[in-house]
Amino acid sequence: MRFIFALLTMGALWTQGPLRPNLLPLEQIRQYLELTSDQLLQLTRQNAEFQLFQLEKARRSAMVQQEIALETRRSPLDPHALGLRYAELENIRREIADQQTKLLAANRNLLTDAQKTKLRALEEALKLVPVANQAQTANLLPGGCAAPAVGRPGLGIGGQPGMILNELISNAACIGGIIGDVLPAIP
Repeated sequence: MRFIFALLTMGALWTQGPLRPNLLPLEQIRQYLELTSDQLLQLTRQNAEFQLFQLEKARRSAMVQQEIALETRRSPLDPHALGLRYAELENIRREIADQQTKLLAANRNLLTDAQKTKLRALEEALKLVPVANQAQTANLLPGGCAAPAVGRPGLGIGGQPGMILNELISNAACIGGIIGDVLPAIP
């Protein structure tokens, strides 16, 4: 039941009703790794469960931060009360990191050996992203990534947040293009 709730709350994953997942956000990785429907469904399930866990931890973290703000306004300060709350924030961060490590391992365990080999190629390509960004900045690689983004109407308030969002979208598209160009060359 918890899994279904998590998927229902993630509207982007569902189309017509709770039994028809829309897995288009993972379509390229599905094709590249040649994931089966079962693998894709299990991957989506595990990721949704982690997102729900992360959401619960974020809620608690926000509550603890509010408690810290209250404790900070008190006079005199109670170092013990503040310390406990900061320790709780660090424990939450560690729990999320541990769960994410477990999720990575569980997701990778879904893959066949051939799929894991292809995944390693993606990891190697990802290491080249900072170098490719610098090459574009130096105008050694083509692309519009080094050019400033142009704001689009309707994104952000007063243009500036829209400009930032467009720049992020533009850079992500350029990086995706670079990786897309590099991957076919990797065995």
